[in-house]
Amino acid sequence: MAHLAAVAIVHAARRDVGRVMRRLLGEGPALLATGGHPDHSAGGWHSMANVAWYLDNHGDRTVAQLREESNGAFVPSDMNRLLTARRLLWPTPRDLVGF
Repeated sequence: MAHLAAVAIVHAARRDVGRVMRRLLGEGPALLATGGHPDHSAGGWHSMANVAWYLDNHGDRTVAQLREESNGAFVPSDMNRLLTARRLLWPTPRDLVGF
């Protein structure tokens, strides 16, 4: 019985790892390819592609840091864009369970 549980865990982990890899190696780079510096690209700081590009080029940032670095153009209501961009660039703690 324990063997069946171990096999099920291995299969679930493989599915999770595959999903994470597709997101980080496919979706993330595809989004980055459409972004640019938010101060010089269409959509500005309200574009998830631009926020992802900024994070990829300048490292992870908090909402407060982005607000300061954007001279107030990035607002707390843009938090969902920040969280989604992070998910496409870096593994989340939940992602690491599969690994």
